[in-house]
Amino acid sequence: EAIRVYRTLGWELILAREQLLMDRALDRLSQVPGIRMYGPSDRSGRLGVIAFNLGQLPHALVSAILSQEWAIGTRSGCFCAHPYVKSLLGIDESAAVALERAILAGDRSAMPGAVRVSLGLSNTLEEIDRLGDALEAIAAGRYGSDYRLDPEHGDYISGSDDTC
Repeated sequence: EAIRVYRTLGWELILAREQLLMDRALDRLSQVPGIRMYGPSDRSGRLGVIAFNLGQLPHALVSAILSQEWAIGTRSGCFCAHPYVKSLLGIDESAAVALERAILAGDRSAMPGAVRVSLGLSNTLEEIDRLGDALEAIAAGRYGSDYRLDPEHGDYISGSDDTC
């Protein structure tokens, strides 16, 4: 079905829609206090993916809050690109070795990374605005206080999350 939709709409329309979403997201997210977005500054041809960090908050906590309190799906971590993400974050070799030792010892509480949102044909401009509103609330400290870090996995779990 997805292939049929893509063929019906055509790549030009799909790419134009993704560019519209990306432009709106980059503009909206740049208004969030404390956000640091990663990726090329040239918007033309940029994929519908935005990686970011929010102030000093752990990436996994931001991702958990977006999911738990705003029903916004994201991914956090190094995205199977550990050397690249370590470079983006400015992690030097000695810090990388210390992180690797902690991970091997079963402690992922200081895992470096970022939050990633992916945009596509099914997304709306309203969803992008909602993401911006959510990130502004998180940056201002307006979120639940019952998150706890699972050091073994590096994830944050809400006390109200019955699934974990």
